[in-house]
Amino acid sequence: MGKLKNHEKAYVSSEKLTGYCLNEYHPYGKEKAITFKSVLVLE
Repeated sequence: MGKLKNHEKAYVSSEKLTGYCLNEYHPYGKEKAITFKSVLVLE
């Protein structure tokens, strides 16, 4: 896989992480949240 262009400037807000990527109830982000939950051990 190639590197992300300008990867050193990449930023993901905490709102996007909690409201989208880690939200099992978000209409579009829930698949990501379910995947992350199954792969990561969150305690």
